[in-house]
Amino acid sequence: MNVLYTIQTHGPGGAEAHLVNLARSFNNEKSRSFGFFITKGWLVDEFQKYSIPLRICESNRLFDFPLLINLLQYVRHNKITIMHAHEFYMAFYCALVSKMTGIPSITTYHGKSPYSLQKWMRYRAFKFSLTASTPVSVSYDLRQWIAENYRIPPQSLHVIQNGIDDTEFKKLDRKVCRKRILRIARIPDNAVIVTTVARLFPVKGVDHLVRAAARILGNNEDVHFVVAGNGPEKPRLEAMISEAHIGDRFHLLGECNYVPELLSASDLFVLPSNSEELSISILEAMFSRLPLIVTDVGDNNYLVHQEKDGFIVQKGRADLMAEKIAYMLAHREMWSDMGRQGLEIARSQFSNATMLDKYRELYENVQKK
Repeated sequence: MNVLYTIQTHGPGGAEAHLVNLARSFNNEKSRSFGFFITKGWLVDEFQKYSIPLRICESNRLFDFPLLINLLQYVRHNKITIMHAHEFYMAFYCALVSKMTGIPSITTYHGKSPYSLQKWMRYRAFKFSLTASTPVSVSYDLRQWIAENYRIPPQSLHVIQNGIDDTEFKKLDRKVCRKRILRIARIPDNAVIVTTVARLFPVKGVDHLVRAAARILGNNEDVHFVVAGNGPEKPRLEAMISEAHIGDRFHLLGECNYVPELLSASDLFVLPSNSEELSISILEAMFSRLPLIVTDVGDNNYLVHQEKDGFIVQKGRADLMAEKIAYMLAHREMWSDMGRQGLEIARSQFSNATMLDKYRELYENVQKK
């Protein structure tokens, strides 16, 4: 089995990390992985690090005939037996190649794409991709959104929720990790660390976290907020932090290649997103035994069970988020039990092995058709 993995973006982000995980896992003695990308960046670096063959064919427009021909040639040259696209753009090209060659195509959708609804041609291209490939949604919430907007039966979309490999999390020493993070972020030894891992885009709602932090830091002198991630919202967030006079205790770390260590060093995890499907960041926090405060979006209710492993609050409500953070700070005796229960949920329902078994079964089934 030769599997081609492709996506429009270069990462790092949840979709790209998911793709790398699959490519690494299915690059073994029984199958081989290949990459096809339209831009250089983190994703290409990861494929090269793990010695997975790839091709780069730069493109920046939806209907790109040379890109189609390049993909077709690469698929034929490497005797690809399954194409696995992620997100809309490359799904369209893989669906075209599938129609031309009979090679099955799978598309995993990681988030809602209002962009594809804005123009008739984009809408038709997206719907063609849905019907000409085997579509997979990472959440039940996303499956419903796709079904309603593109008028297809929900049951025609497979749901395979994300899973992550917790091997790296198991071997971490919290004391060692904490010492490193305190030094990097210049945080005092006795600090309580409230962490968010998110790319700095409006959809991630980090501005709500800044507003929530401004409400509670005055009454909690040992608390520091840490955000790992970069993006176009950074200047606006820096201005908000400065205006709220919390710059000494609200830390934007930028791009972070030590997320497991950061989570291991942390005390609470908050995800203020305006939209999510099934967040890998939340799963990583669960495998790090952290109590959770997240918004009521996507499939977060599958991950966070109210007052068991954390709390769910209404999206866009900094006041409610601040209330729950303050509550958790006032009830620190709950942290250990919440973290333990979150870990149990993650291991039983969202392990990497569970996710890979579902994709392996799907790969086998599409080849039989």
